[in-house]
Amino acid sequence: MPVRLPHIPLAFMMNNSFAPFWQHLKSYPRRLTLQQTLSLFLAVAFPFQIWTVYQIFKDVEWITARTNAGDAFGYAAYSLAFALLESAAVFGLLWLLGLFTPAAWKDKQLLAILSWAGWMLAFWAGVGELLASLPIESIDSLVAWLFATGHPLRWAYLLVGLGAVSLLAMIALPMFGFVRKEQASARFQALLERTAVLTTLLIGFDLVGVLVVLIRNL
Repeated sequence: MPVRLPHIPLAFMMNNSFAPFWQHLKSYPRRLTLQQTLSLFLAVAFPFQIWTVYQIFKDVEWITARTNAGDAFGYAAYSLAFALLESAAVFGLLWLLGLFTPAAWKDKQLLAILSWAGWMLAFWAGVGELLASLPIESIDSLVAWLFATGHPLRWAYLLVGLGAVSLLAMIALPMFGFVRKEQASARFQALLERTAVLTTLLIGFDLVGVLVVLIRNL
């Protein structure tokens, strides 16, 4: 005769199993104040804004020489508009990732950790773009050097491993310091406050770029 298990309502199981998680989700938007949320956005936007300005000054001269100043102005406007969109997307991603951070982290620690993650994401994205823009001769020289060692795969794995270790160290060690020492997160937050003024100014240019893009496409 089959044994009948007692019926347990699904709602009861979900309420008891996921209650801490749902409580964490409900309280998460209040972990950062509105001012801290704005600071997080400015912190995330800072490296993307700096990189965009660098790219504009690097490319605008040859674009003007190849076509005209109008095309260079349009290129700058599109670049600034994309920088704003990119900053907003990364900010939203990091804000959502904050849902999975321990509730024991204080607001300043959470702000410092998410801001540092944004900086590292922008930094390594820039490194990847620089590597992708290397001339073919540089890549050929690297491949030739690897084969000249006599153990190309071994050295390739070593270089990739060193890069991965460097990436993890640059991300994890400062975050560990923010968690362990409130003074570290406070110092980093002071640095963010210094960059906020410049970032706000650059975002103003981004909004002008968005306006120019909308006008050009009407």
